[in-house]
Amino acid sequence: MSLNLFFELSGDLFCIRRADGYFEPLNSAWENVLGWTRSELRSRPWIEFVHLDDVQVSLSAETQCTQEDPVEYENRYRHKNGSYCWLSWRVSRNLDGCLYAVAKNITAEKDAEQALCKYLLFERLEEQLRQSEEQLRLALDAANMGFWAWNIQSGTVTWSDNFKRIYGLPLDIEEGSYELFLSIVHPEDRDRVHQASIRSFESGQNGDIDYRIVWPDGSIHWIETMFQFFFDETGKPIRKTGIDLDVSDRKLAELQLQESLREKEVLLQEIHHRVKNNLQVICSLLDLQSQRIQEPGMQEMFRESYNRVKSMALVHEKLYQYRHFVRINFAEYMESLTNDLFYAYGVKASLITLELDIDEITLNIDTAIPCGLIINELVSNALKYAFTDSQEGKIRIGLHTEDGQQFTLIVRDSGKGLPKDFDFSTTKSLGLRLVNVLTDQLEGTLEIDCRSGTEFRISFSELRR
Repeated sequence: MSLNLFFELSGDLFCIRRADGYFEPLNSAWENVLGWTRSELRSRPWIEFVHLDDVQVSLSAETQCTQEDPVEYENRYRHKNGSYCWLSWRVSRNLDGCLYAVAKNITAEKDAEQALCKYLLFERLEEQLRQSEEQLRLALDAANMGFWAWNIQSGTVTWSDNFKRIYGLPLDIEEGSYELFLSIVHPEDRDRVHQASIRSFESGQNGDIDYRIVWPDGSIHWIETMFQFFFDETGKPIRKTGIDLDVSDRKLAELQLQESLREKEVLLQEIHHRVKNNLQVICSLLDLQSQRIQEPGMQEMFRESYNRVKSMALVHEKLYQYRHFVRINFAEYMESLTNDLFYAYGVKASLITLELDIDEITLNIDTAIPCGLIINELVSNALKYAFTDSQEGKIRIGLHTEDGQQFTLIVRDSGKGLPKDFDFSTTKSLGLRLVNVLTDQLEGTLEIDCRSGTEFRISFSELRR
C-alpha cells in the first residue's frame, strides 16, 4: 500500500502548507470534514478559513514550530455551510519552510465539553439557589415571614414551615399546590388574586398584592405577598418565589384609623353645622332688633353687624356643604358673599355691576374668615359711599397667586374715590379700621390707590397653625 493511499484512507486531515500560506497536497478528509473541495481550499490562504478569534493563536503557534519541536494547538475552521469545526493540530516545519500538519476533528468532543460545562454551571447555580433559599428561609422564619417557591417547569410548589403556620396549615404537608393555596384565599378575594397571578406570568414582572385568607377554624387573616421571577438564558420564566407576611394587625389598625377619621369627620361636620346655625340665629336676632329701631344710623350699624356675622357663617356653611372641613373654595365663597351683600343693600344690577376675577384657590378657615370680613367691609363701604343714587359703576374683586404661597387681594370700585385728605391710619370708620386690624391679623400689607376710583390691594400669606 502506497503512502498516498494511506493518507486518503485516514479520517484525519493531512496537509502541506507552503511558505506563502497556500495549501499543497490535501487528503480527502478535508472535503469530508469541512465541505470545501480541495481545489477551493488550495485557492485561498489557509488563514482565511480560521475563525477570527483563533487567528492570533494559530499564527503564534505556527511561528514557533520547527522540525525538531512540533507544535500542538486547537482552532476553529470555517465549514462551507458557514458553521465552524474544531480541529486539533500537530504541526512541524521542514527545512524548505513548508509546514507539515495533521489535524483531528474534535467538534463533537468540544460540543460535549461545552454541554457538560453548562450542565455543571446549571447544577452549581441550582445548588447556590437552594443554599440561598435555605438561608432566606431561616431569615424569614426569624422575621415571622413565610417563603414559597414555584418551579414553573415541573409545576411543583414548596412552602416553608412558617408559610404553613401563617396559612393555618399542618406542617406535615410535603408539597403545596396552587389549587390548595387558592382554596384558602377568601372567596371575595379569590378571583382578584387569580387574575393578578395570570397577569404576572404574562408580564414577567415582580410585584406584590394584599388579600385575605380563611383558616380552617374560620378566622380571617390579611396577607401581604411580594414575589419575583427567575428566567433562563432565553428570557423564559422558570421559577417564581415570594415571601408572605401576616399583616392582620396592621390592617386592623388601618381600619380602626379609618373609622376614627370617619368619626372625626362627622364630628367636624356637626361642629361647622352648629356654628353656622348659631351664627344664623345671631343674624336673625340682629335683623329682628333692627326692625324695631327707627333711627337710620342705628339701623345701619345693625345691618353692618348682620353682614359681618353672615360672612363668618357663610364660611362654616361652605365647609359643611363640601365636607372638606379644613379648606374652602374661595371663588365659590366670594360669589355667595357678594351676592348676599348686593341683595342686602338693594343694589340695582343695571347700575352697579360686579366683576369677580379669582384664581382656583382654597384657603384654610383661619385665613378665609379674615379675608371674607375684609371683602365684606370694602364692598359694603363701596356700595354705601362710592356711588350716587343714579350713578353707574363697577366693583371688581380679584384674588391671585403665583406660587400658591403668596396671595394678592384687590378690591376696586369706579366710584368717586376717597377724600384727598383721607388718612387711613386715623380714620374713624369702624369698617376701615376693621380692615386694618384684619390685615395685621393676616400678617399682610395694605396699599390704597385713589387715582381712579378706589383700589385696595392686600398682600398676604396663608396663616399656619
